[in-house]
Amino acid sequence: MAKQTLKSSNLSMVMDLEPKPEKGSACDTDFSVATQHQDAISPPSKRKRRRRNPMLADDLIDESIQDSDASIEASLQDMSLAARALGQATKPLLIISLGNPGGNYSLTRHNAGHIMGSMLSQRSLELPSNWSIRKTSSYMNVSGPAVAKLIKKENADAQLVILHDDLERDLGSVRVRAGKTSAQGHNGIKSIQQQLPGKEFWRICIGVGRPNSRDQNAVSDFVLSKMKSQELEVLRGKVDEVIAQLAKLSQE
Repeated sequence: MAKQTLKSSNLSMVMDLEPKPEKGSACDTDFSVATQHQDAISPPSKRKRRRRNPMLADDLIDESIQDSDASIEASLQDMSLAARALGQATKPLLIISLGNPGGNYSLTRHNAGHIMGSMLSQRSLELPSNWSIRKTSSYMNVSGPAVAKLIKKENADAQLVILHDDLERDLGSVRVRAGKTSAQGHNGIKSIQQQLPGKEFWRICIGVGRPNSRDQNAVSDFVLSKMKSQELEVLRGKVDEVIAQLAKLSQE
């Protein structure tokens, strides 16, 4: 496995280039993935457009501006919280993201942990020098051995924090949970709990939403489908919130 080491005054990162997958499954579920289908949505006809209220466009613009202002205000608040929390961060952290290896999975919802880890790495100069960001090179369902190897290789005394996707939360929702709490069907977390039964760690769960259907094939298709650019931007807008939560864990 080829590795590239990038060092800066504030953070040391190791990025795996084309990691060799370990045996396992790409998805939490054990069934085969069905072919995805998208419903075609026809645009409104010209006749329908002529009948629309001419004031509707202005109303939509006003609502869009209000939503944009609220989003900017929320982002500024997150940045302020992150900056204050970082000033009190002292404990070393080993931050490990979960996902599946290879380009076919790189931007899927199941790889939200890896996606957030990469976004954090892009902010490396702002983070404490005793924080390490790593990514597993195994398939999701066998994350436990991969995490154990990284702990042995890195600082075993650092506080372990796992970044992973969360099907039970809305897109972009950030939730912190203790490592020993229920995996809620997430086989990556189950694997870590089985591999490291006595290890205390924290989880930062990144919401990716959930399909309306609870059918297992539908869920599998959903988590293994690519995220749209708008969805990726939602995650990018949550980086400061994740940094703030990491800083709190670094204080405990």
